[in-house]
Amino acid sequence: MTGAVAVLVFLSLLNQFILFAAALTATSTRGPVTDLAAGPTPAASHPTPSAGTPGHRRVIRRRSRARHAAGNARGAHSPRRPR
Repeated sequence: MTGAVAVLVFLSLLNQFILFAAALTATSTRGPVTDLAAGPTPAASHPTPSAGTPGHRRVIRRRSRARHAAGNARGAHSPRRPR
């Protein structure tokens, strides 16, 4: 009986917390205002900034497999080759 009461109290508190969070979100003054009943809005005049510069491609170089095939233990350091 006590366990059932504890579960009901927990669910009631969780419900109150969710309602409080929803009220804070709905009345926030931060961010853009969106009326979902108005339908779709026209595209933004300025693009959303992205990570990196436009047209720039990052080059990812992989390590050679020969170094791993040599049997180096994890954490062991091998001398670096000059570039």
